[in-house]
Amino acid sequence: MAATRSAAPAAAATGTQTPEGEWLPVVDVVDGDTIKVRRGGEAVTLRLIGMDTPETVHPNMPVECYGPEASRKAHELLDAASVRLEFDPSQGRLDKYGRTLAYVWMRDGRLFNEVMIRQGFAEEYTYDAAYKYQARFRAAEQAARAAGAGLWGACSTKPTTKPAEPKPQPKRPKPQEPKKQPKNPGGDLDPRFSTCKEAIAHGYGPYYRGKDPEYDWYRDADGDGVVCES
Repeated sequence: MAATRSAAPAAAATGTQTPEGEWLPVVDVVDGDTIKVRRGGEAVTLRLIGMDTPETVHPNMPVECYGPEASRKAHELLDAASVRLEFDPSQGRLDKYGRTLAYVWMRDGRLFNEVMIRQGFAEEYTYDAAYKYQARFRAAEQAARAAGAGLWGACSTKPTTKPAEPKPQPKRPKPQEPKKQPKNPGGDLDPRFSTCKEAIAHGYGPYYRGKDPEYDWYRDADGDGVVCES
């Protein structure tokens, strides 16, 4: 990204600054967590890091609770706007579908990804590896949950996070499968790891929906009611 000499505007709420770089016009808001910007004369599709909004445009899934509201909020913030992108080496530059993975900074200095989570239009979402703003986004989600903001107050059940990549044959939970004993138990609940991969590596999991409190700490990517299965 070409650097500019102009200073980035400061955020009114956080005091942070947008990263240096060119301002790119938003040419399309696909849904709450996917947009398109124009760069070098071409439209570039962005999948936003660390967030996930309820589904509205997936060809094989119904419209989910608070999905339309999340899309409308994204339109409100980004239609006819220009943004700066920030990339994260921990996530790579592209996903499997060729979409650019990025954080999106707005001209008022706010981080769009965080705004959507904090106002209850999106969940924090860790796909695989921990990312730069993970702790910050998780704190934003906790605040939204506590306030019953957006989807946390409007939806009767916890939104189900979709897998970033579709699984042709979803795994099913094994009936009456005993829970693994942790190598180093630290109390009634297992420690909270950044990802299931880390939990499994330390001898924890699997966790079952409605049985284990730890289930709500991780993403049930295939929707089978079990997380952190080995």
